[in-house]
Amino acid sequence: MVSLSHALASMSDDDMMALVGPATWANGLRLARSGAVREFSWDEDGQQAQARVKEAGLTYRVRITEGALRPSLACGCPLRGDCPHAVATLIVGREDGRDKRSSVPEWSRILAQILGADRDRMGEPLALVIDAHDPGEEPSLIPLRRGVSSRWTTKRASWLDLTATQWASVTDGLDPTHVSLMREGYRFSRESRSWHSRTEVTLTSLGEHAYAWLARLVRAGVELYASPEADEQVVLSHATWDADIDVRAGDDGLEVGVVARNGGDVIAKPRIDRDASVLLLDGGRTIARIEGLGALEGFPLDHGLLIPAADVAEFRGTWLPALRRRFSMASCDGSFDADARPEVGLVATVRRDNESVVVRWWAEYRQGESRSRTPVSHCAQDEAVAAIVRRVDSWGRARDASLWTAPPHAGRLSPWLVPAFLDHFVDREVVDGLVWDVAQDVRGIDVNEDGFDVDLNVDLAQRDWFDLKMRLRLGDVTISVRDALEAIANGQDYVEVGGVWVRLDGERVRSLAVLLEEARTLVPWDGDGIRLTPMQVGIVDMLASASDRVSLSDAWRSRIAPLRGGSTDTGLPPIASLSSILRPYQRRGHAWLTARLAGGIGGILADDMGLGKTVQILSAVAALRAEKSEDARAPVLVVAPISVVGVWIEQARHFMPALSVRAVTETATRRGTTIAQEVMGADIVVTSYTLARLEAQQWNRVSLGGIVIDEAQAVKNPRTATYRALRDLEAPWKLAVSGTPIENSLSDLWSLLSLTCPGLLPPWDVFQQRVRRPIENGVDPSMLERLSAYVAPFVLRRTKEEVAPDLPDKIVDVVRVDLGKEHRHIYDQYLVRERARILDLLRDVETNRMTVLASITRLRQLALDPALVEESFAHVGSAKIEYLADRLDEIVPLGHRALVFSQFTSFLARIRHVLERRGISVVQLDGSTRGRAEVIERFRVGQAQVFLISLKAGGSGLTLTEADYVYVMDPWWNPAAEEQAIDRAHRIGQTKKVNVYRMVASDTIEAKVVELQDRKRQLISSVMNGTGTGARLSEADLRGLLD
Repeated sequence: MVSLSHALASMSDDDMMALVGPATWANGLRLARSGAVREFSWDEDGQQAQARVKEAGLTYRVRITEGALRPSLACGCPLRGDCPHAVATLIVGREDGRDKRSSVPEWSRILAQILGADRDRMGEPLALVIDAHDPGEEPSLIPLRRGVSSRWTTKRASWLDLTATQWASVTDGLDPTHVSLMREGYRFSRESRSWHSRTEVTLTSLGEHAYAWLARLVRAGVELYASPEADEQVVLSHATWDADIDVRAGDDGLEVGVVARNGGDVIAKPRIDRDASVLLLDGGRTIARIEGLGALEGFPLDHGLLIPAADVAEFRGTWLPALRRRFSMASCDGSFDADARPEVGLVATVRRDNESVVVRWWAEYRQGESRSRTPVSHCAQDEAVAAIVRRVDSWGRARDASLWTAPPHAGRLSPWLVPAFLDHFVDREVVDGLVWDVAQDVRGIDVNEDGFDVDLNVDLAQRDWFDLKMRLRLGDVTISVRDALEAIANGQDYVEVGGVWVRLDGERVRSLAVLLEEARTLVPWDGDGIRLTPMQVGIVDMLASASDRVSLSDAWRSRIAPLRGGSTDTGLPPIASLSSILRPYQRRGHAWLTARLAGGIGGILADDMGLGKTVQILSAVAALRAEKSEDARAPVLVVAPISVVGVWIEQARHFMPALSVRAVTETATRRGTTIAQEVMGADIVVTSYTLARLEAQQWNRVSLGGIVIDEAQAVKNPRTATYRALRDLEAPWKLAVSGTPIENSLSDLWSLLSLTCPGLLPPWDVFQQRVRRPIENGVDPSMLERLSAYVAPFVLRRTKEEVAPDLPDKIVDVVRVDLGKEHRHIYDQYLVRERARILDLLRDVETNRMTVLASITRLRQLALDPALVEESFAHVGSAKIEYLADRLDEIVPLGHRALVFSQFTSFLARIRHVLERRGISVVQLDGSTRGRAEVIERFRVGQAQVFLISLKAGGSGLTLTEADYVYVMDPWWNPAAEEQAIDRAHRIGQTKKVNVYRMVASDTIEAKVVELQDRKRQLISSVMNGTGTGARLSEADLRGLLD
């Protein structure tokens, strides 16, 4: 019986790895080398070994005993057996056992280590078949085990038999080292990209591990055979071959292939397994390593590359130098001389390529009758080519560097530069080594340096539509502006006309391009023409100024006549009863309105508040109806805020008693009548925005003579149902009326003009991106001027200073009121808390906008009166209320009357309480007021000296010229709303100076609101007067309120 020490001494590292696994073996080797094994000893008969192994401060007892096929390992650690401590003991035991066999000669031990010579086997051996008999198939690997009737058999030796752990009985009795190595090879195959199936392993699927794995098999005693009959062995050669390039010349050209080289031995058509990096010799009976395959990635190994005879010169000049640097090249049959050099020259081809001319550089190689060209950039490493390129490039740059297209890269020339290029480089002199190859169509390029004239034509296309066309003319030939614009956009100074490249008048065409770009912003544009309506007369005016010849059709002149000025002899005359009443500026307004409305053209009447817009509209409606027969008189619909409906009825009955005017102020359910019944026989019908929206379907079934949208800023949001209801109403014309057509943004103007002049401005998205944002962000100040000129024919705005110099003065003072000590303390506490909260919310301003505005509103209320935020602060009082009450105590006894405005009805209630306690007679108008007309009348007749009004309920539609003092108690975001409120008193009919006091709490958020107002006031003058730039309530504005 073989002793345990003898068995351990014969174990190799592979045997140990097969026993416990590579990772555990490596950790055990580390412990053994570090001296962790202590007190190693054998029992008396050498069949058991034991030791103590110390690791991480703990010591474990290890025992090794002889097993049936392998040593039995036991350890005191949690793993109990196959652990690093047991492996460390095995390694120490192996060394001790080998020391006991020191009588073995050194040469024998070394050869045994190298060759894996006979060791004490611990089971039956395995063998492996490497079946490489078919060169067209991957060599397959077939395990063998000892047979009963034959020496070797494949029965119970398949890859599944050897690797399936659930069938342990299959491998019982087999050499565990052999089994472990077979499993290792199977794992390599499974992990490979070349793996085929669970039952099949090929040499290719082993990949880079193939040769090393086969060597381990041989060292472990696994015999290799060429077939399952095991009659021929496979030899694992220790020689290493190199993969090199071989070139053979023939009548048809060259064949470039791979050869295997080992010193002076060369195999012309080697059988190589690329993935396994092995060379199969002697029909697969010898396997050797081969190197250099990585550099041949993608190169076919089973056949050569055929290079036609016509390409041999290119191959020599372009590819051969690089191949020689990387490979040991030869020609096995001596038919190819790698050192022979072909002649080389530089060829420049000049060809047309669509709208440009391309100069390409080629190296032309010549060898005997073979000529071939290759791009110069592909053979930059050829020193002969590089020398010619340097010489030619130096010559070209000296001739004219601005025109020169330097090799090796292709260059593009604009066609109009070709004549000069040919004159400078091609036709002047011959350069050694350079040949020009110029196509005939390139030489035929003609250039004309004369310029263009610009023609503008406007002709009738169909009813109410006209075509504007702008062409560039050269003699009898014209081209579209689209072609010219494309040329300019591409950086061209010339354009092709009838086969001739004609110079564009640079500065002039660029100016024209700017104008056309502006036109494209405002109306659809197809490059050659614009489809216009008479409303877009501004486009024609814009382009006509840049044209040499303008041709306008009579139909166009006739249709735009109403838009050419607003003198009193344009439009319809006012009816006799109003002719003497209208002021001069109102007569001009009447003429402006009738000239447009009679032609079915809408617009915006944007006169300053208090200039009598209502009477101008009534006069225009009366004149329009007087021109029509009674049967053709459809009623005019006036849509206004509910607070203004009564004003329209009153004004119409006062100035035009002959007109039948009706008010629709209730729904059909409460009225008991339909809209058709209500408007029957009426000249003017007045309704509210709410009813116009709720009864939109009924209004759509009624024929209307026109639509007046009063206080039109109420429909500035195109996403609302009210806007959509008014947009969908059919009428010959629509007129928007607003003293503040722009309150916050140019989007307000778009909304009103899209109702009254549909199609005048581009669609919403285009307008936002290309008009509003460039103006409001200050990116394109000139766009403001263009927009103002474009919309000017459709917007009439006059200020009081312009047309009513006799109106009494309006004196506006900003009164800064200091908060009381306790009031200030409360405000500052709240400010610190709210500022931190608001700044955090502003990180996502769009999502939190409403919450942010609510917090800012609380700060504004707190600046007015702490009791508006918390009732417990009612005792603190308000400095503004005390200031107001003191001023009223002074002026009311002197006969003055006052309007007091606030946005907060709760604040008005507190003001009223204080004033009534002081004996001042007060009336109040807000959203909850019933009997609105009676409340207004009480103030007008003098029953109350002070009128408390909320901005929303009474900021528009009222005439209160009885008051000559106005107090604005709190500033609002929108300065236009304040201006409208102030103009309730400062308007036509006022005979006294109007004193306005805008009250601001010092060092509070109100002061920031006033600064914001000043910036936003500029937006109205931006378009109405054509100066300044606008501002919006942006994130920066919101942050600024807290600074």
